[in-house]
Amino acid sequence: MAKETTGEIPGLLLSPKEVPITLVRISPEDVTFESPEPFSPRTRVRIQIRLGQDRNSVEFDAEIVSSEDADGAVFCDARLVNPAPEVRRKLVLFVDDVVREEYLKEIPAGTEVFKEGEHSRHIYYIALGRFVVDKGGEKIAEITENDMFMGEISFLLNTPRTASVTAMTDSLLMAIPAEVFQKTLSENPKFGTELAKLLAKRLANTSQHLAQSLHHT
Repeated sequence: MAKETTGEIPGLLLSPKEVPITLVRISPEDVTFESPEPFSPRTRVRIQIRLGQDRNSVEFDAEIVSSEDADGAVFCDARLVNPAPEVRRKLVLFVDDVVREEYLKEIPAGTEVFKEGEHSRHIYYIALGRFVVDKGGEKIAEITENDMFMGEISFLLNTPRTASVTAMTDSLLMAIPAEVFQKTLSENPKFGTELAKLLAKRLANTSQHLAQSLHHT
């Protein structure tokens, strides 16, 4: 469910020297920009852009992955380098084109997202943050944005929550209603594949945790 936006966003390359550039694609993980000159892979650059007329400028570091000359213009693919949480948050908010902004929720550290046993038909897309999962008062896992989703079991089976989840850091979630996510799945089947991979990964982790618990009993 990676999100990105395309178009022309004026920017400034602050390093290795100040030159105007145009961003043609941006996501919370990487960017493609039009540059007056090529850059070698692994070159570190710092980019400054303004996200909309009413937003402040944002700066972030990126590493060049590749450069390609197309019809006299050089297009550089770059990967963001450890963006600060606030920068990542702004990019997530800006490029969200899959789920409307009304579903975005800022979750302060220490907040319980949902409780074991409660009924809810939301699935959560993790835009930013780290979470602890506990069942019966025992910690069984930690989840980050690398896991993409949480709350998927209750969503798929229409059952009460099987565990409680609490934010370990200030976080950003998309609380997506079941009917909205089902529509997204029908329009983007690849999301179903990602969800299946996630479930397989969670099952493997749960099996490992159970094996370790039995070993210590």
